[in-house]
Amino acid sequence: MGNSQKYIDELYNKPSGYKFNDSEVETIVNHLKKNKHNYRGRYAFYRSNSVNNFKLVFIIDQCFNSMRRSGVENHWEFVCDRPLTNLELTELAQNFGCHNKRFIVYYYKDIDFMIEEDLKYNVETPTSFVNESISRGYKIN
Repeated sequence: MGNSQKYIDELYNKPSGYKFNDSEVETIVNHLKKNKHNYRGRYAFYRSNSVNNFKLVFIIDQCFNSMRRSGVENHWEFVCDRPLTNLELTELAQNFGCHNKRFIVYYYKDIDFMIEEDLKYNVETPTSFVNESISRGYKIN
């Protein structure tokens, strides 16, 4: 194992309250960028028993290229996906080691709020997802 991987492992094992300095965040971001094909932002609908209870979902999948489908994916109906932005990778780096789950999930009640959140990351919400949301009864104000 190389020294850089050993250093990444040390950073990963820091206590959850540890605040990474700028140099450490940069090192982690570079590590994440080397493996960026594993990270993907995915837009989906949460499946529920009632057709009227669909929820809008944005998921950061940290193992996108996995050969094996995760069972939790059965709860979501995926519409589209996109690469993560540098800002999203930086946020993952700042929270490196704090979560050990494959998916980071954000639920939204309306499409307007999701579009607004995407704009904070300089991302335009995919039109295919917006159109599908509108066809399912979510309105844009």
